[in-house]
Amino acid sequence: MPEPSANIRVASAGDADAILAIYAPNVSDEFVSFELEVPTPEEMRGRIVATLATHPWLVWEVGGRVAGYAYASKHRERLAYQWSADVSCYVDRAARGRGVGKALYHRAAERGERAPARVGGIRAHRRLSRRRIQARRMA
Repeated sequence: MPEPSANIRVASAGDADAILAIYAPNVSDEFVSFELEVPTPEEMRGRIVATLATHPWLVWEVGGRVAGYAYASKHRERLAYQWSADVSCYVDRAARGRGVGKALYHRAAERGERAPARVGGIRAHRRLSRRRIQARRMA
């Protein structure tokens, strides 16, 4: 469970360095981002600003330090998908297993329900997560 002093807020360009510190190992050490090179701080600032123009970008902050983030993005270009959005969530390795990702996804879903675009993938993600948890309990 996230710490009681945790705060979920809208990200700003000033969070780019902290966000990049969380994101970079996912590019350089893992294969979850589908990027081949770690973006520069300037690129990350640009992504945050561009995203915030149309979609939410949230950070989970505790003790003044960003320890996780989630953002929504356009699902597809086709007109039929105009009300759908994808959500990405990254959590600092030291903060994993504490409910940070869950809290960010829930808040993103809340914002998605109020926004013109629906946050896609949330329900599918929840079902998949439940199945994985149930499978682990049965093993």
